[in-house]
Amino acid sequence: MAQIDKTAVVDPKAELADDVVVGPYCVIGSGVSLGEGCRLMHHVTIMANTTCGRGNTFFPYCVVGAPAQDLKSTDPDTELVIGDNNIFREFVTVHRGTEHYDGKTTIGSGNYFMAYTHIAHDCVVEDGVIMANGVQIGGHCLIEKGANLGGLAAVHHFVTVGRFAFVGGLTRVVRDVPPFMVVEGNPADVRCVNTVGLRRRGFPEQTIEKLRLAHKLLFRTSKPISHALKELRTKYGDDENILHLADFVERTIAGKQGRAREIMRCQDETT
Repeated sequence: MAQIDKTAVVDPKAELADDVVVGPYCVIGSGVSLGEGCRLMHHVTIMANTTCGRGNTFFPYCVVGAPAQDLKSTDPDTELVIGDNNIFREFVTVHRGTEHYDGKTTIGSGNYFMAYTHIAHDCVVEDGVIMANGVQIGGHCLIEKGANLGGLAAVHHFVTVGRFAFVGGLTRVVRDVPPFMVVEGNPADVRCVNTVGLRRRGFPEQTIEKLRLAHKLLFRTSKPISHALKELRTKYGDDENILHLADFVERTIAGKQGRAREIMRCQDETT
């Protein structure tokens, strides 16, 4: 049987694995599923239609699975899906999806969300992401695997933060953040390759050097972007990371206002 403190409130329709620990004054809503090894410290709220995998830890005063802060949403049967081994620190908030898209917010596995982080409706956060204290993620964002966001960074809705990118603290992000790069400032600008982060993640020096050359071609020359992308694919077409960077930049250009996912909103407004 799950270990549930006598002061906790657990909806009868919630499903808890046998070794789940629910601390004092927690509230678990209808349709919640908690996998093996999940631990809720005191005063954690997990609201309706939230599915959690294994080994997730929720620190005090987290609120996950709340309805979207979207005035167009009437809060239907939307959901939040969370993978395995995530850490949600104090006062983290994560909202469910809305009926205007696929009705789901998705969190992957192995992520670390520090205190006061907010992840809005319809977002997708992949694996191994780190968000420092007070990071604010707007609705419909995609945070690719291995991204690292510094404290109090604010990400505009429909933005994509590329894999293994680093966003500096206090950065205002209104355009897509290219993978493997460091972005910071207000307005945000691409500064350099995320060399430190890539080394920590085990990227070989040869790959990092290719990314440095790609950075110069894409962000530090006056060469037309179409020519730079073609040159990258010609020189390094055998490197999956370079191809991912090139495809990412191309999607951003094809989007609106520097955001590839902005097309989703445009399509929604025309239907």
